[in-house]
Amino acid sequence: MIEGHRRPRDARIVHEDVQILRCSGRKDIVNVVPYIQVNYYLVKNVNGIEGAQIFASALKSIPTPRRGLADRARSSQRISKDQMPKNNVGRKLVVQPTSGRELKPSVIAYKRERILEEAGSLFFTMGYEAATLDMLAERLRVTKPFLYTYYRNKGHILSAICEVGIKESLAALDTLDSKAGTAVDRLWAALASVANIIIDRYEYITIYQREMMNLDEDDARRILRLRHQFDLRVAKLVKACQRDGFVKFDDAPEMAIWMGGLLSWIPNCYGPGSKRSREAIVKQVVHACMRLIGLG
Repeated sequence: MIEGHRRPRDARIVHEDVQILRCSGRKDIVNVVPYIQVNYYLVKNVNGIEGAQIFASALKSIPTPRRGLADRARSSQRISKDQMPKNNVGRKLVVQPTSGRELKPSVIAYKRERILEEAGSLFFTMGYEAATLDMLAERLRVTKPFLYTYYRNKGHILSAICEVGIKESLAALDTLDSKAGTAVDRLWAALASVANIIIDRYEYITIYQREMMNLDEDDARRILRLRHQFDLRVAKLVKACQRDGFVKFDDAPEMAIWMGGLLSWIPNCYGPGSKRSREAIVKQVVHACMRLIGLG
């Protein structure tokens, strides 16, 4: 801690090689130069010239594991005169990220995905309530503050896992909108694609079905809305089959919700070590869906 300044109660400790430090409850972001170990307190509400001096002193205290990186760190985080806050209470100290030093979106996406992969395995084997963020951090060999950089809490991680399957299913339907062939061909391809996603995301789908009662109320409603969108999209494909004369049942589009139910049942009859092949399961479930609208 910097001498002469008491640690505030709401200060957040950040200790990662490459981290984005976030003030509690605010969107202010300080970008830290990669490969420099950061271990200091970032005060939540720092005002005026005094705040600038505190932050400048903190930058000087960053340890440098390799020769030459210290100079780059100081130059990349240097505060210009235009950036220095004036001596008034209404201004907060904000250091803008330096171009070229930000974490790339692809890197952020990869880290979020890795967290979900390990969390999915942990929740699947131990159950959501028994699993802890300490266990997850240990599996990933990171600290808990690292997890909070990408997800608010354990519930946020659970909701992210639970929405993967339905989001990927909707994306698959998007790619099949322009598929060549008849309306029946597009419906079959869409159902088969979703069936394969459910098999690929076996653990995630199982977690959703098993742990949906642990979801935050807003997250649960959001995922249900996504599932409703999926039903409407499948119903639209069925209507196209109706329009082209392949389906004769008047209520065929209403079968879309039951098709979704059949697809979501896949984890209950197929999984790792199953005697039936993946191809056989996909063919059987799609065939069952098609029979609901008279296309056996």
